Amino acid sequence: MGDSGVIGFVTNAGFIEANTADGLRKCLVDEFSSIYVFHLRGNARTSGELRRKE
Repeated sequence: MGDSGVIGFVTNAGFIEANTADGLRKCLVDEFSSIYVFHLRGNARTSGELRRKE
């Protein structure tokens, strides 16, 4: 892509909240000058009050 361009990456929020994704987050920070994260919530695996909030 050279020095300019846009990449879209659609995934669940696991890489945002999990400790196991530290390497992915570090790589993204090193490779890109700007990162925008739109966390739409809505995790279907939660339950109870947390699920109602999302």
